[in-house]
Amino acid sequence: MDLATKKQADNWRSFISGKGAKKQSGVAPKKSMFAVPDGPNARVGVIGSGRAMTDGPERKRMDF
Repeated sequence: MDLATKKQADNWRSFISGKGAKKQSGVAPKKSMFAVPDGPNARVGVIGSGRAMTDGPERKRMDF
């Protein structure tokens, strides 16, 4: 059993030091979708800032 455990550990170490540890070259790191822009005028989550709400039909009260 000791020999089997040692063989598994050696296989794992070779995997970690070999293929599993390689970094992808030429691939730009992805920016987080939660990243906040820098600068004093940076806004987060504001869509159509400065415009009024869209007009819809006038709502009517329903009397039953």
